[in-house]
Parts: sequence; C-alpha cells; structure tokens
Amino acid sequence: METRELQQKLLAYYQENLAALPEDFKKAIRFCDEKEIDMGICRCAAQVFQEDLYDSEWVEEHVNTNGSDWGKRPGHAQTTEEIKQALQLRIDILQKILTAQ
Repeated sequence: METRELQQKLLAYYQENLAALPEDFKKAIRFCDEKEIDMGICRCAAQVFQEDLYDSEWVEEHVNTNGSDWGKRPGHAQTTEEIKQALQLRIDILQKILTAQ
C-alpha cells in the first residue's frame, strides 16, 4: 500500500473509532483493545492493515530524544478523557502529515 493511502486509512480509522468511543472508561479501554488502537500507531497499522510501519521515516519524524510526539498510548490512559486526547493527537499528527504532502 502506498504511504499516503495508508496515512489516509489510518486517519479515517482513528476518526471513526474516536467518534464511536464509549464514555465509560472500562468499556473505552476494552473498545481500544478490540480495535487495536490501544498502543502505538505502528501496532495499529500492523494489526488492522497488515502494514509494517516500524522504522518508517514519517513515523520516526515524530519521535525525539525526549519521547514521542505521538503522546501517551491510549491503553495507558487513566480516564476516558485521556484516551480521547491520545486518539485526537494521533488524528492531528496524521492530518498535519497529509496536509504537508
């Protein structure tokens, strides 16, 4: 799959799942696990789209020596609001990447 196509699919997938995220925290955590959005974007791409993003340049551009611009993993959140913030951050980064191309 072409890089841009995968980025577009990931963006749509994260947007779709953020919109469908349950408000109840336990249900939200379970939902993220079932949808493969509980960890990083590389794992999501591998599990949902069978694409290997590990060591991908465009993903690595958002990782620095102080940590990752991708933020907290949704599965490590303590509240539903933190899950939403983590998913929204992924959406924002993907939109920024796609806009810049």
